[in-house]
This record gives sequence, C-alpha cells and structure tokens, in this order.
Amino acid sequence: MDPDDPNFLNNIQKLKNSYKDGNVQALNELVSMYQDENQQTKARVIAGKALAQSQHPTALRAISKMVETTTAVDFTLLKESIEMLGMFEENPKAAIAMVKAMHRLEDRTNEIHLTLAKNLNKVRTKDQVLALLDLYEVAKANLSKTEKLLAQTLGALGNDQVIPVLTTIA
Repeated sequence: MDPDDPNFLNNIQKLKNSYKDGNVQALNELVSMYQDENQQTKARVIAGKALAQSQHPTALRAISKMVETTTAVDFTLLKESIEMLGMFEENPKAAIAMVKAMHRLEDRTNEIHLTLAKNLNKVRTKDQVLALLDLYEVAKANLSKTEKLLAQTLGALGNDQVIPVLTTIA
C-alpha cells in the first residue's frame, strides 16, 4: 500500500474508528500492516502509530516485540517504534522492551565489531591497526555518551539511592 495515497490514510482511519467501536479484528489488521515487511516503512510507521494510540495490550505486544527483538532492521522503523513505546507512559512492559532492546543491540553491535576485527586479519596490518584505533575511539565516545545519558537519567529520578552510582560515573 502506498502511504501517500489518500485511500491508505482513509483505511487506517476506518480501522482506528472500527476498533474504537469495539471491532478487535480492526486492531489485528493494523498489527498485520505494522508487522508486514513487504509494506513501505512509512506505511508501517503510520499503522504502528495508530496501534500505539489505541493503548491496547495487543498493540503493546506487537510494538514491544519489534523493538526488543530488534527485528526492525530498518532503523527508521526501529527508531519510530521506540518512540511509539514511549507513548505507553508508566507502562513497565514498554520499559522492559526498551531495556531488552538495549541489551540486544549492544550484543549485536559487539558481535559485529568482533567479526569485523577478526576479518581485519585479511587486510594489511597497517590498515588493521588504524581500523582498530578508529573502532576504539568510537567505542570510547559511545561509552562517554552512555555515561552522560545514565547520569542525566539517574539524576532526574530524585532518589538518594542513585548518588553512589552517580559518584562512580563522575
């Protein structure tokens, strides 16, 4: 489906209204659109946002699965899905999905880095050393960003129990 086609947007709106009127099958159709890898990313995002607005557990499950399994190889869809989970304010399932995604992404990134490093053996030594130094600088910069984000997030909690952690980070 073409997300720029007015009929597509009208169909999404009809499904949203049908769900609000009690038709759970309409919600399932939105889930199918959101999960359909053959759909354009923009169409999947529009369907996903309609799901997130429903606040229905089925919608939460579908979006959580997309984020926590990082099956959205399309990073636009993954990023948008994370934003959609943010719409489930104060819902611990959304937070759990995001934390799982962080771990999986870190594991996958490390796995890719290790594969890259191992395969550097196939190129000249000079290139290998320079690439590893570049990788080290990127990892160091990412750690710094993570520490800053962690400090800001913990600091915003307003809980004295986070002070030792903040001291360690500082």
